[in-house]
Amino acid sequence: MATDPWAQPDEARFPHEQLEHVIAVGNGKGGVGKTTLTTNIAALVAASGARVLVIDVNAQGNCGEDLGYTGQAEIDDDGKGLVDAIRYGTPLVPVHAVGGRTGLDVIPGGAEVRQIPNFMYERFADSGELATLALARCLLPIADRYDLILIDSPPENRPLQQLVLGAAHWLVIPIKSDDSSRKGMQQIAYEFARMRRVNPGLELLGVALFAAGTSARRIRDEVRRDVIADLGGRDLMFEAIVRHAEAPARDARRRGQPFHELEVAAANGPTGLDVLRGLADRSQVIAGTAGAVAGDLASLTHEILTRREALLRDLEGASAR
Repeated sequence: MATDPWAQPDEARFPHEQLEHVIAVGNGKGGVGKTTLTTNIAALVAASGARVLVIDVNAQGNCGEDLGYTGQAEIDDDGKGLVDAIRYGTPLVPVHAVGGRTGLDVIPGGAEVRQIPNFMYERFADSGELATLALARCLLPIADRYDLILIDSPPENRPLQQLVLGAAHWLVIPIKSDDSSRKGMQQIAYEFARMRRVNPGLELLGVALFAAGTSARRIRDEVRRDVIADLGGRDLMFEAIVRHAEAPARDARRRGQPFHELEVAAANGPTGLDVLRGLADRSQVIAGTAGAVAGDLASLTHEILTRREALLRDLEGASAR
């Protein structure tokens, strides 16, 4: 018989430490790079030989576009598996080696995810904030199969954000340089602070500047100052910045390839000269700046993982004392 995901457990006994390799990527605003960071970090780490799981808690299901499985019936269930697991308290069932990528598994999202807030509201009256651990309980039975788990959090949906933060140990917040992104960061920071009552191990890993101009130093410095002010004086900005590059971003989603794969395809594919010679169609040419974006994402991924390991060592040292 399935366990009741909404039952009142002994909060102190919930093994949050078994989810210390779970990173949520979230912001209260859409369009700031959450899905791009989630899928590209996941694919990069899996390509290094690690076992990685992506959980798409988003009604748009854009992880499928980034990884190339949107519309593939054997993979893309529009989020039904995720919804059923949370509703009935059963373990999540991943799709393995998505897109032929060894070590990269996915729990797809999609339109079905819109159902979750409805029964979240119903169960909140019975279980209170502990209802937000429903995703954590469904993830726990399979968590030890993976070296890294990344959750793509939806914008502007508090019940789903709370489910994500209830299951994560770390939060990465991507932002752009506009004020709306900053407001979105403030909103997810509010949910973060609230969820620490239920998930006391939850930590803010850092803030990543996304789709920024690489030469706009003044804007980057202003964003850093604003973020430090919003975080109470803590400088948690990552040094690596993912540059704005519209053409390769469009190519990546159209082809269903992370940027490091797109970089390889660009190097081996047709060029503008091939088009002039009539040897290729313009739509087959991949923007040459894909490699620069791939480098930015690789640097950010390294920085995120390095900071996580350093913080874990600090926490272990503090516990030993």
